[in-house]
Amino acid sequence: MRVYLDNCSYNRPYDDQTQIRIHLETEAKLHIQEMIKDNRLKLGHPMCSIMKILRIDFCISGKLFQSL
Repeated sequence: MRVYLDNCSYNRPYDDQTQIRIHLETEAKLHIQEMIKDNRLKLGHPMCSIMKILRIDFCISGKLFQSL
């Protein structure tokens, strides 16, 4: 099965883990990550995620960042 993880899920382990919802979302994300590493799931890379990452990279390294 191919799964998609939204870009914000990669930062979830760094959020406030004292909130039960955040903690459960973190545990779920880490479990899915382990399943991907064990080849029980495949990670999909939708074009929208790639575009978000490229846009972030442009904002950091491109003219937009230089103007801030």
